Parts: sequence; C-alpha cells; structure tokens
Amino acid sequence: MPRPVQPLGTFGVIAVKKLRPGVHIATTRYRDFDGGYRHVKKTGPTPKQAENALKQAITELTEQQDGDLTRQTPFREAAEIWRAEEREAGRIAPQTMDRYETDLDSIVLPALGELRLGCVAKPRLGVVRGALVLCRVM
Repeated sequence: MPRPVQPLGTFGVIAVKKLRPGVHIATTRYRDFDGGYRHVKKTGPTPKQAENALKQAITELTEQQDGDLTRQTPFREAAEIWRAEEREAGRIAPQTMDRYETDLDSIVLPALGELRLGCVAKPRLGVVRGALVLCRVM
C-alpha cells in the first residue's frame, strides 16, 4: 500500500546528525503549499538547538510576509484583495484589468473561490488554466 500523502504545510520526521564537534544539522522534508516537497536544513551547536532552528524556519515558510493572508484565508478573499490593490495601483491598463476581472469572476472564482489558500495546489490550478486557455480559443 502506498504511503499516505503528507498534508500541505506540514513536515515529516526530523533527523539530527552531528557534523563535527559543536555543530549539529537538523533536516526534514516539508510539503509546501504548491504541493511540492522541499528539503529543509538548519544547524545549531546542540541537537535541540538545531531542531528548534529547523522548526523556526518551517514556521517562517508557512507564514505570509504581509500578514493579511494565511493558509486559512479563502481564495475569494485573496482575489478581492488583489483586485482592489491592482485597481488602486494602476499598474495594469484598464482594459486589461477589465479582462482579468471578467476571467476572475467567470472562471477562476467559481472553481477556486471557496477553497482556502492552503488547499489551492498545482493540479487544481492546471484545470483552471486549461479553462482560461479554452476561453481564449473560442
């Protein structure tokens, strides 16, 4: 039977090894929110300090920089924040922004709107991307 899939935003067993006197390395495999796996390593003068440094690094990976969005934020809310910020900033031409909003409202939000950001992963995004491409062709 295959190994169960590791949930997004979690890490596996932490292994700690002594590299040389006074230097220990803690390593683990972390499942990122894009569905990919990352090997994370941190060192410390003791095994416990290396492990704590590793856990701190993983905590920083899971937190958003701006503090407004977390993995529990609904995708719809994040999309509305993006929409408001882009409209206010004016970095995107008005006609292009109108098109983006049309696609957002008609394709993206119906597919992803109720998901939490922590659940939005590559396979789901691939389906939405395919729908967007089809709309451009028709």
